[in-house]
Amino acid sequence: MNTDGGSIPRLAWTIPGLSPWDYLPAYIVHDWEFLAHHRKLTNKTFEEVNLTLAEGIYTLWQAGLAHSDLVRIEIIYQAVSSPIGRKLWDHPGQ
Repeated sequence: MNTDGGSIPRLAWTIPGLSPWDYLPAYIVHDWEFLAHHRKLTNKTFEEVNLTLAEGIYTLWQAGLAHSDLVRIEIIYQAVSSPIGRKLWDHPGQ
């Protein structure tokens, strides 16, 4: 499986907690769940997969493995839940 870490716009990389590598374990799980959906290996919904990402970031933060807060987690959750994220979920490779 290939991953780009978090699909964060380059302009946002300067904001602490918004680089594509800050929450890599959570991003990898999210990318895997997208791939599993596209290969019809899971019945998880778009919303469930995005919530798993948010929970992964929260867990990294609470375990002291990454710096975050609820605002950053919400920003990332809303970004992956956007119409762009939905289009990528519904139409892979576009």
